[in-house]
Amino acid sequence: MAGDTDPDLLLPGSATPGPCLTLQQFCGKYSLSDAVYQKLDENGYTGSNTISYIRVSELKEMGFKHGEIAAMKDAVRQWVSRV
Repeated sequence: MAGDTDPDLLLPGSATPGPCLTLQQFCGKYSLSDAVYQKLDENGYTGSNTISYIRVSELKEMGFKHGEIAAMKDAVRQWVSRV
């Protein structure tokens, strides 16, 4: 569908979510900092299944620094299944 790509979404519309991981597994596997883990945990994210719905604007609302947002984008890019 045209217009399916929303630049605010961490997980592009065309991407297939990767394996189901707990928040701790996701942050550990993709080398995310303890600060990133804490912010996600405090905001009720439980794992990769909920992370896939995060918007960049929501990360900003949670107080993520620019580098932390870049780290999240990179982690999600690595996590998605490439079909």
